[in-house]
Amino acid sequence: MSEPPVTTTAFRSPVAKANAPLPGPLGAISKVVWGVLFVVGAVGLIALFLTTVAEVVLRTFGGSSIPGGTDLVSKWWMVMTVFAGIAIAQHAEGRIQIDFVIDALPIRWRLLVDTIVLIVVGLVGLAFTWLTLQEALHQMSIGEYAPIGNRPIWPFRFVLPIGFFAFSFACALSIVHLYRVGYPDPAEKLENPIEMNGSTV
Repeated sequence: MSEPPVTTTAFRSPVAKANAPLPGPLGAISKVVWGVLFVVGAVGLIALFLTTVAEVVLRTFGGSSIPGGTDLVSKWWMVMTVFAGIAIAQHAEGRIQIDFVIDALPIRWRLLVDTIVLIVVGLVGLAFTWLTLQEALHQMSIGEYAPIGNRPIWPFRFVLPIGFFAFSFACALSIVHLYRVGYPDPAEKLENPIEMNGSTV
């Protein structure tokens, strides 16, 4: 006689709703910021892929390469992809989280801990924003160009402070959602539970 499948309930992450749309002007600004960053990251990723493929094809069949191709990949496309991506990942809660400790705390303590962590991380992002902005302004003043191909590198230096600032902005939005939306009811189930091996997770 087969045993009935064991059913367990998975609950939402404490900040699972942190990327939900915000009402009012803040929500409108947020949509513009993430839309622009998504386009920047997507363009960088596609260009990175195409440049790499072109390099491989040229080296394999033509015995040559794109002049300054390494600088294109490392100083242009990778910068766009990575530093737009870190802000988008924070906004979408796409980072790795270990919740088993924080979930055991009372809701008030969870709120306090999450708020402190987001404030500290956001301040670190602002510090990196300031440092990378100073470096970008310096490179702009001296005119930083790639040694091969004479392509300008300094404009892409500004992607770093923009990405770090957007990262801190995402942390601030997460704090707003913590106090506007709060934590889910412990009895609230996931909207779309995933069934694995006869069990509902």
